[in-house]
Amino acid sequence: MATIGEYLPQPEAGWKRYDDRSSLINYVGTWNKVTNSAYYNGTDTDSNVVGDYYEFCFLGTELRIIDALATNRSTNVTVSIDGVEESYSGYGTTTMRAVLVYEKTGLSNTVHKVRVTNNATGYLVLDAIDINEDGEIYRYDYLDNRDLPELMRKYGLHWFGFDEESGNVLDKIGSVIGTTYANAVRVEGWNSLG
Repeated sequence: MATIGEYLPQPEAGWKRYDDRSSLINYVGTWNKVTNSAYYNGTDTDSNVVGDYYEFCFLGTELRIIDALATNRSTNVTVSIDGVEESYSGYGTTTMRAVLVYEKTGLSNTVHKVRVTNNATGYLVLDAIDINEDGEIYRYDYLDNRDLPELMRKYGLHWFGFDEESGNVLDKIGSVIGTTYANAVRVEGWNSLG
């Protein structure tokens, strides 16, 4: 069983991993996308701005954050799970990547809202997120959008419809999300109207 501060390039048995580039994670602030083969899948996402955060939701009982340790890392990172805060430090005298920096177990098997915030000078880095193997990461605003159909809440998926008359592009629940090019030349189509 891995412990905090240990190199963890792949998830352990009983865990599954989500990469920092997952579209289900919301990054708020000024974040950098970094390529480095030492990270899981060769990427990380980082910010050195105090107050920047990332957020996601997950269904499960266990959570791990995979980060990096170095002298230029934030010494005060807050992890809020359903509003309950804990913290960790990314500071290390030796640079290490793909490190287990935070772990929470024993959570109820429900959907949890997680926010990870940089509270000190230095870089907050996300390499990957591990959760229990029968859990699942959901879109960051899953708990906020209860009026949307389940799959859209969970993954942010959209089904699109095109209204020829108005030129509007509609999502599955009828919200206008864009328009088509107004001056497009229409060719004869299935309805013989263009």
